[in-house]
Amino acid sequence: MKNNMKKISVIIPIYNASNSIKKCIESIKIQKYKNYEIILVDDGSNDNSEEICLKYQEGNNNIKYIYQKNMGVSEARNNGILNASGDLIYFIDSDDIISPNLFDTIINNFTDDVDCLWFNYKKIYNYDNQWNDEYDVGKIRSTIINTSEFEKRILVEDDGFLWNKVYKLKLIKDKEIFFNKDISICEDLLFNMEYSKYINNIKKCEYIGYAYFQSTSSSFNKKNNLKWFSILEAYQILESICIKTDIRNFIEYNALYYQCEGYARNKYNTIKFSKNIARVRIYDKKSIKILFSKNISIKKRMKLALFIFFPNLVFRIKQWNIKNKKIRITIDRKE
Repeated sequence: MKNNMKKISVIIPIYNASNSIKKCIESIKIQKYKNYEIILVDDGSNDNSEEICLKYQEGNNNIKYIYQKNMGVSEARNNGILNASGDLIYFIDSDDIISPNLFDTIINNFTDDVDCLWFNYKKIYNYDNQWNDEYDVGKIRSTIINTSEFEKRILVEDDGFLWNKVYKLKLIKDKEIFFNKDISICEDLLFNMEYSKYINNIKKCEYIGYAYFQSTSSSFNKKNNLKWFSILEAYQILESICIKTDIRNFIEYNALYYQCEGYARNKYNTIKFSKNIARVRIYDKKSIKILFSKNISIKKRMKLALFIFFPNLVFRIKQWNIKNKKIRITIDRKE
């Protein structure tokens, strides 16, 4: 099939996204490449997200709105996969936006020998003037990497995200690669690792195609931070399916790091988690082994050591940096 004939299925899970979904959809509608469909999966919103989505669906044959009872983002994405009809599939979060020429870049680079396209992203703190840079889509640098390199890099670079990668829909359906509905964090990493079992070539493009909206209050202030402990379950699954020693080292590192972050988030928010703390194996033999592992960079080991022994301090600093950056952006805009 010619590249310019390939259809892109865009899956957007939605939950109470009335303040952001318009910006997300509009960033898709301005794409020059028009052979796409948008599947909006509403995961039981109780704001006016449905009203907004239905207005976009009216008169647009390539926009489909699906409502489901609240079952979580994984089930919403699975529902989107089942209703998708394209050749390629791409997942976007409802509060993020994409580059105006992203779809041209996807079509230009997703050749027949490519199984997954991987590009860069950036964090934003407001939606204003995010795409001032112009790219010549025909001159974007790219590299073909194999599956082992892909798995290692998404673990080392902490880039197991969905929204900067494009997949083959037929492969996903044929191999029944779906999201684990019981995992609320790292479900995207699990999906990528499962997908990698069936592919050979991944193309990495040096191109910023996605803008991730970094909220200064989202998960930090929510009372549902106990879901961070599902990271333990996600990494237990990864450990069970991964037999490559070098990759297992990074899985163990990430598992321990996020366990510490889950501990800090919950303690900082004064949530009672006595039943869960036993699951956070901060001072066990595995922790010591990782801290002295030569396969992990010194910088990462130092970062982990700080989080193990001073989790609350590290988490407070991280949140202060986010808030401080938001303040600086606000001041710059006023000036």
